[in-house]
Amino acid sequence: MASTINTNISSINAQRNLSSSQSALSTAMQRLSSGLRVNSFKDDAAVGAIAERMNTQIKGLTVASRNANDGISLAQTAEGSLGKVGDMLQRMRELAVQSSNATNSKSDRAALQSETKQLADEIDRIAKTTTFNGTKILDGSFSGGVFQVGANAGDNISIGGLADATGAGLSKIQFAQASVAAFDAGTTVTGFDSKIAAGDISVSVNGTTISLGAIASASSGAERIGQVAAAINAKTADTGVTAFVTKEDNGNFSLE
Repeated sequence: MASTINTNISSINAQRNLSSSQSALSTAMQRLSSGLRVNSFKDDAAVGAIAERMNTQIKGLTVASRNANDGISLAQTAEGSLGKVGDMLQRMRELAVQSSNATNSKSDRAALQSETKQLADEIDRIAKTTTFNGTKILDGSFSGGVFQVGANAGDNISIGGLADATGAGLSKIQFAQASVAAFDAGTTVTGFDSKIAAGDISVSVNGTTISLGAIASASSGAERIGQVAAAINAKTADTGVTAFVTKEDNGNFSLE
């Protein structure tokens, strides 16, 4: 018995057209729902490649923006702490100016020194405890960093390490006074010179020395001690040392 294969050409064409229509409808629905003309590389390979590069750039810039904000936060943390340190340094300067006044007694200067020491300790505490994300940034251990603020290699900002802001260097600030041996205001100039020479009195700070031998002669001991104080005070800007002449109740003068 013979076999016969019948082909329905019209049905095949109808199925092919239906498949094409469904594919076009699916593409149209994707474009309508996404608002994009190119939803995959099959829509337009060239435009798809461009869009992919742009998406990569956008994502990189998004992360770079977060990196920049982190860097700003680190700077703001350091700025806040340094602002407090600056306020304390201003107060320490006020105390230094106050201590140079001749009206202060030894106990006054001791109180000023005590407050200065407390301020130095607080500066040291701030420097050692200021951290950002577990990194100390003011104790001298922060060696700097590179902040990636762009989507591409080389788009960065570098900062150097912050100097040590601890109070170790401030411990050398001292408000104190010292006195030479009291002498009679009526002592002759020659006698006063011998007292100074025997005591080897001089002021030497940071390499600057005041030689009392360069002082001109005086007609009285009271004038002489005034010259000594004037010689020391003439170099106050270089040495930070200030001299005061005090007359005691017994009539003697002391140089502080």
